[in-house]
Amino acid sequence: VLHDEQTQVIMNDCQNAQPLNYPYNVKDGLLYWKGRFVLPSKSPLIQNMLSKLHSSRIGGFAGTMARISAQFYWPKLKQDVKEFI
Repeated sequence: VLHDEQTQVIMNDCQNAQPLNYPYNVKDGLLYWKGRFVLPSKSPLIQNMLSKLHSSRIGGFAGTMARISAQFYWPKLKQDVKEFI
């Protein structure tokens, strides 16, 4: 996963000196927010995920939002889901 400037800054913060209550961490070179995998806000994976999850049996805003936010995070996640639906 390619990182944009914002996620790269956060990754550097995590690897250098993060506060104990910092919600981000890096594991195996990947960035996580409160245990959820972080995608850069411009990642092409976002639209792909939205399409696949929304068209599943548990679609709609609530179903799509719940399934995505359980495993992933990106800035404006909720807004992107609303706009997609």
